[in-house]
Amino acid sequence: MAEKNIAPSTARSSAVMAAGTLLSRVLGLVRTALLAVAIGTTGLVSDIFSAANVLPNFIYLLLAGGVFNAVLVPQIIKASKRPDRGREYVSAMMTLSLAALGVLALAATLAAPWILPLVTQLSGEQLPLATTFAYWLFPQIFFYGAYAVIGQTLNANGRFGAYMWAPVVNNLVSIAGILLFIALIGNQETNSFSPENWTSSATLILAGSTTLGIAVQALVLLIPLKKLGLGLRPNFRVRGMGLRQTGRVAKWTIITMLVGNGAYLVYNNVATLATAARPAYAAMNPPEVIAGHVNLEIASMFYMIPHSVITLSLATVLFNQLSHAFTEGNLAEVRAPSPPGCGPSAWQRCSVPPYWWCWPDPSACGSAAAPRPPPPSRRRSWSCWPSAPRSSAPLS
Repeated sequence: MAEKNIAPSTARSSAVMAAGTLLSRVLGLVRTALLAVAIGTTGLVSDIFSAANVLPNFIYLLLAGGVFNAVLVPQIIKASKRPDRGREYVSAMMTLSLAALGVLALAATLAAPWILPLVTQLSGEQLPLATTFAYWLFPQIFFYGAYAVIGQTLNANGRFGAYMWAPVVNNLVSIAGILLFIALIGNQETNSFSPENWTSSATLILAGSTTLGIAVQALVLLIPLKKLGLGLRPNFRVRGMGLRQTGRVAKWTIITMLVGNGAYLVYNNVATLATAARPAYAAMNPPEVIAGHVNLEIASMFYMIPHSVITLSLATVLFNQLSHAFTEGNLAEVRAPSPPGCGPSAWQRCSVPPYWWCWPDPSACGSAAAPRPPPPSRRRSWSCWPSAPRSSAPLS
């Protein structure tokens, strides 16, 4: 009987999350298309902005993402069994987490001139603009973490929808910012943006609206958090809160994230080699257009859609159910080969084509069973094969 009660909840919660993620991804495609109109996909500015914009999420995942996305949920669920419903633990955990995230974001922002040369291959002429972008974009580290901490608190209390629907608001803010950019600054076709003619106003609107979107994505979760009625308040008390146990568990997760996301450091570094080479190819006679960092990010976005819409929606709900079962000592449910509400037929419906080939034209994507022919010989291309997801959070 218990399984019958849980299964509809799993399906319903997963459906709500999948719907929010799908809408967010659709809006993400709209945002990407508008960004291509605004700053192009084959110029230096688009590559430099792309390289700077992915780093805040990478730094967050590398240093803190695993803790917030995998460790906190079981600990919050365990604390929720206390008489105060976990109010003291969540208050202390959230206060300390946000304080640490603030320090991390500030340190990374101030260190941007030294971080960028280490993780990219941008040339000396390209680094100043990348650093300017970073000053506006690196504060996102704090808001990515705040979104994860608040979202996982909601997930642990069975409030799954807001966590997946918040990125919709992020995309709407970003889209509005890009439209404002096009209206006030112009577009790539008419302005041919380059580091030499890029202005402070352009940085303010483009990078500022991007960070604003991430901030709103986190802040909007305060509404459902308040509705939980936990009575959370700032609490710097550490003793007796069980945070030492959380730290022991987090240690192994941090090591895993360092190893797993360390590969992305190489990925990002190699991709910016093409960015640094763009001017030399453009100066050839005839000029050659090569794919760069932004093209690789667009291609990656396409093959991440099935993972985000299907896998993440199911895994988030099932992970919380398994954590509840373990906390309650229901080891039979923990050991179950197929979690409630997700039998073999469900997994079969979740199947997707195993491989995608992605060329510089973001719309030219097909499965490996029927790959599209390569583009003309004078266009260099990236081919995108499946890889481990870089994020376990629905950030866009």
